[in-house]
Amino acid sequence: MPDWGEIYNISLQGLIKLDVLILNPGLSGKDAHKYTERLGLVYYLNVVPKLLKSAIMKLTDSNFD
Repeated sequence: MPDWGEIYNISLQGLIKLDVLILNPGLSGKDAHKYTERLGLVYYLNVVPKLLKSAIMKLTDSNFD
């Protein structure tokens, strides 16, 4: 969480009380968040959406299209 504690603060105890599932796949690719950042468009446009949908469905026991 960039700039946490510098620009904003979030209460960890408050987040724990919410008891919410969180999925943060994070960054992937060369030089993430730099001007030289690169990523594979085919992977990010075709594979990542399917992986994300599958992970959400497994975490929530949902079936949506």
